This record gives sequence, structure tokens and C-alpha cells, in this order.
Amino acid sequence: MQDKEKEKTTEELEKQLSGLGRLSDYLAENADLLKKRTIAEQLSRRLVEKGLTRADVISAAGLNDIYAHQIFAGKRRPSRDKVLCLAFGMALTADETQTLLKDCGYAVLYAKDRRDSIILYALYNRQNLMKLNEALYDEGERLVE
Repeated sequence: MQDKEKEKTTEELEKQLSGLGRLSDYLAENADLLKKRTIAEQLSRRLVEKGLTRADVISAAGLNDIYAHQIFAGKRRPSRDKVLCLAFGMALTADETQTLLKDCGYAVLYAKDRRDSIILYALYNRQNLMKLNEALYDEGERLVE
């Protein structure tokens, strides 16, 4: 049953919620799926998936070593922009970045927002953080740092 729970899509969960009699039944049935991972766990899982080291990601993300290691250790909660820096440092795709933002409890990038559109463009075009910040600067938008 546990493997089946992990396969449920968001749409399946929403459908289950809409036809549910008791919330407690839903929460009990989907407890493993609804378990919240910390940001440190989210980032560490992606490091393993991508076969990356913390040092490589931190360097590519342009973050202070000590601060970044505190994020990975779960001692600091990064801002949305710092999560974006780490996403670029891991060379995540646009979809992977959106998922990471959601998993970390932040708003996804919104195409109707000018700054977010520039960030999405950089992700879709596999640009690095430096190239993204050049585009943000050229367009008079706040840098991702």
C-alpha cells in the first residue's frame, strides 16, 4: 500500500479529498505521502539524484560557504531567492525548479510576473546564474542572490 500511496498524483489526492466523508480518514490513509520533508532533506535528495556534491553546487550557486552549509545542515532557512540560487547551482530544469520551490514551501515562478518570467526564460534556456543575473540587471529587475 505504501508504494501505491507514493504514486498518487495531486489530482488523485484532490479528487479523494472532494469526495471524502472524514478528513481524519484521508490523513491516516495518506500519512506517508503527506509527510513534510525539511528544506535540507529536499536539497540533499536532489544532490543524490543529480550525483552532485555540496561544494560544486555551492560554488555554482554563488553562495557563502558557511551560510550554504548551514542550509544543507538544516540550521538556516533560505529565502526563495537562495533556493533559486541552489536550483541554478544544481542545473535543475524549469520543472525541477518549480517542484523544488513548492517542496520548500515557496511560491512557484509565475510567468505573468516580469522578474519570474526572466528567471523561467533562463531555466528553459539552461542558462547559469551569472547569465540570469545579467538579464535581470539589463531589464532593471532585482538580481537572484
